[in-house]
This record gives sequence, C-alpha cells and structure tokens, in this order.
Amino acid sequence: MFTRGDLSISYSQIKCLSRTDISCINSVRVSYRRGSSSYDVIMERSRAIRVNGVIRDTANMAYVSDDLYVKQMTSLFAMVQGFGFRVLYDSNGKLYVRLDPFFSAKVTIN
Repeated sequence: MFTRGDLSISYSQIKCLSRTDISCINSVRVSYRRGSSSYDVIMERSRAIRVNGVIRDTANMAYVSDDLYVKQMTSLFAMVQGFGFRVLYDSNGKLYVRLDPFFSAKVTIN
C-alpha cells in the first residue's frame, strides 16, 4: 500500500513586545510518521533544532534519513522536508509551508 505518511504542523506563540498584543511564532513542531518511522522536529526561535528530542549541531550537519531532511538553510531559515512537503521557519517568526497536490482537501486548520 502506498502512503505518504501522517503529517502534523503546529506552532507556539509568544508576545513580541511586552506592552502590545502582537504575537510572534516562538517555535514550530513538525511531526511526521511514515511506515514504522516517526519523527518529531522542533525548530525554535533561538535557532535550536531538535529531532526526536536531540538538539542538532545545525551549523555543521543536516539531519538526513530515508524519510526526512532537516537543515539550517541560512542564518535565518531552517527547513524540514519530507515526501510531498517542505516547511521553512525563520528566527523572525515567519512560517512557510509547501504541500504537494496530494494534500489537496486533506488539510485542516485548528
């Protein structure tokens, strides 16, 4: 049976400025399961990246598996890429999600 796996993308927010109601994205979590493999990636505003609970040395090494690719792309952007999706997050709080057409009509926003 062909499957692209289960994908969940969530984020947490903090106040950007102490005296305003403006919020910024503090961290992004990408949970991905494909076959018997599960991945939990957390990209933090501080530029720390955790893969399955382990902090990655993002300056020198990407995380690569058969199912997932995680890398600090530039001084701002970190990327998580799997089969049919790509998530970019920057330390300024921007989040970009690209999904292949396979995910059409399969996305819910909570």
